[in-house]
Amino acid sequence: MSGWSFPPYNWRGKEYFDAAPVCSIPVAQARALGADIVLAVDIRSTVPANYKIHNGFDTIFRIEMVESQLINNAHAGSADFLISPETGDLFWGDFFNYGSGYCRWRSSNREDTGQIKGRVKCSRKTATLMVSSEDRTGIVASLSDMVFRYEGNIIDADQHSDEDTGMFFMRISWSLDGFTLDRGGIEDALRVLAKGYKNMTWKLWYNEDRQRLAIMCSKTSHCLYDLLLREAQGELNGEIALIISNHQNLESAAKHFEKPFYHIPIEAGKKKEAEAAQIKLLEENNIDCIVLARYMQIISPEFLVGRENQVINIHHSFLPAFIGARPYHQARERGVKIIGATAHYVTVELDQGPIIEQDVTRITHRDSVEDMIRKGRDLERQVLSQAVRLHLQHRILTYGNRTIIFN
Repeated sequence: MSGWSFPPYNWRGKEYFDAAPVCSIPVAQARALGADIVLAVDIRSTVPANYKIHNGFDTIFRIEMVESQLINNAHAGSADFLISPETGDLFWGDFFNYGSGYCRWRSSNREDTGQIKGRVKCSRKTATLMVSSEDRTGIVASLSDMVFRYEGNIIDADQHSDEDTGMFFMRISWSLDGFTLDRGGIEDALRVLAKGYKNMTWKLWYNEDRQRLAIMCSKTSHCLYDLLLREAQGELNGEIALIISNHQNLESAAKHFEKPFYHIPIEAGKKKEAEAAQIKLLEENNIDCIVLARYMQIISPEFLVGRENQVINIHHSFLPAFIGARPYHQARERGVKIIGATAHYVTVELDQGPIIEQDVTRITHRDSVEDMIRKGRDLERQVLSQAVRLHLQHRILTYGNRTIIFN
């Protein structure tokens, strides 16, 4: 059941959310998701022999439909659509729960009931492992054998050997369907394996565990809107849990996307207190990743304690050539031919953290300052969203001040 996954789907003013995390966590945590309606296939039923099928199903499926304020274990009396696990087909319509499954409402006058209205992607449970170690023969074989030995199926693998440092890096993902180790067992097996290699470190993630993001912003809106829209369209493998700003300008954006907005002003001489309030919010909401979407404040070392490679920033790529105010004006006066954007992890050294993603675009003498700013914003949107996507998909491995990106 928990393998079903589909992006938010809007219908009749409600959102139908990914069923997978709701089915595999306690009710209290499900309620915390704040979904309007959650649909989950939980029991497969065969159609009774004496029942005439109205909707074209030769097999029907019981669906649990619960509203976020009334989450319980009771089955709803009706459903708005059904999903076929075999094909992923999504059937739209008015369906009635007659006890052992769902059929078309006898009184329904909806002509489209039972018709296929889309296809739902069936996502399996997977684990993703990233490893770094001093290079030597046999590492790939050892990691692959561990997965094979416990009946796992590798679905993605990538590796890199760095000749300059003598280091080896690898990312490997495998299906947990039929895997004979639980999470604790996997970690135990990896600890034993790592002892056989020099300076091997590893990190492990599961696709069931959706990361929670906090966006911090100031007055500029383009990066914030882009991330909110991408999440709404199901493009981010994570949940934007809240927005923090030192100004109130972008509160309307948060309201539009129904996101909690917290205004924490940075008053002169009170930055420490403001950061303490921010940290409190982040900890209370179990935030895994912080995105600085044009947040125009310098992050203190105290803020970054315990958040290594968890804070992502975006800025134009003029640094250090055109620092300070009005960089695009400075660049035009200098006659630059290329402008760009850089996304990186935040470190205590300002704008010097490991680079995740960069891009550039050409500039000509015909481009005004306004043209350059527009092109720069387009780049910042694309570069930041790609950096966030790579982070959420666990495709970034940092080594020193460098990143290994497993695309």
